[in-house]
Amino acid sequence: PTLFRSHVPQESITSIEKGVLLVTSRNECFSINPETGETLWTMSFADGATFAGSQEKMYIAPGKEIIAVQLSTGAIVWRRILDAGILGITDAHDVLIAETSALEMLALDEIDGSTVWRSVDIPVLRDSWAKIVHVGETTVVTRSGRFTLTGLHKRTGIPKWRRRIHYRSGIGQPPAILSLDEFLCVET
Repeated sequence: PTLFRSHVPQESITSIEKGVLLVTSRNECFSINPETGETLWTMSFADGATFAGSQEKMYIAPGKEIIAVQLSTGAIVWRRILDAGILGITDAHDVLIAETSALEMLALDEIDGSTVWRSVDIPVLRDSWAKIVHVGETTVVTRSGRFTLTGLHKRTGIPKWRRRIHYRSGIGQPPAILSLDEFLCVET
């Protein structure tokens, strides 16, 4: 027998965090009690959003805004409006890192949304677009420019190491990066 039914959009991503089933799609986010099927809270967005989650919070980024939501209740913990659109957000386990349409990477404190560091303040990242490829215990690894990897201290943004990856020209595709819990693998 079916205990409960809930409509889940086909494009959604589901996960269970702290006993709550999270369902996200481009324009909607909601949580379900996995034992009863009861909807705990719902948020909708006109222009779509990107999402990231941590142990206690869900981070939602519609347009130029980042919203931290308490997982269990849906209460808004903090809200931050940025100058540029948000292309993606990554939970780095005490900082939230946003990649913006202004080609900037911005680290926010997960507790209150205050700015921890900005890529425009880091000389090695200032003049090129950077994308997060791995989050470690104390390091965030970014890929930028002509395929350069940079390990940044995640709380300060200070570069710890930098490495240019060379690959055979003529193939047309940059090397693939696979991020595992303890290893960063680069296929050249």
